[in-house]
Amino acid sequence: PPMGHDRAFSTLHLPPGQRVARWTEAASDRFVESRFKVQDPDRFVASMLHRDLAELSVTRITSVGHGFKHITRSQRQVARAHEDFFLVSVQLEGSCWIAQGGRETRLAPGQFAIYDTRRPYELLLEEDYQQAVLRIPCATLKARAPDCDAQTAQAIAAASNSARRLIHQVREACRGT
Repeated sequence: PPMGHDRAFSTLHLPPGQRVARWTEAASDRFVESRFKVQDPDRFVASMLHRDLAELSVTRITSVGHGFKHITRSQRQVARAHEDFFLVSVQLEGSCWIAQGGRETRLAPGQFAIYDTRRPYELLLEEDYQQAVLRIPCATLKARAPDCDAQTAQAIAAASNSARRLIHQVREACRGT
């Protein structure tokens, strides 16, 4: 059964004209400031369920009807930020294109990628999707994976050893959801 400290946000009951703005606010509060552009804002419905753990947080995102969704984090947003996080997107359904630091990759279900919120990045989601997104302090991830800077915006298969370790940690973290 879900535990009491899970929190949820959904655009479902909002007027269509407010959905993108409110989602942008909620996602920026949850992760880092970023810009969302949605092709079909009137049909866009998205939800997130999040849980904070000791040092990291896990958020499950479901998004439908957007046509395509383009998420950008600009150099200006990075410059005024105080956060020091890596984000890890685990693709559960649909696909996601991620670009950062001259690298780009496309995630299929069962793959994940790391990106650094201290540098600009771009995500493109061209279909309905589900993702689990981990927010991990940079120091925490670097202590466990010293080469993580060199691994941003690269698709890692869920069957790889590093993926199995990560997925095990996520499952442990999500126990009871």
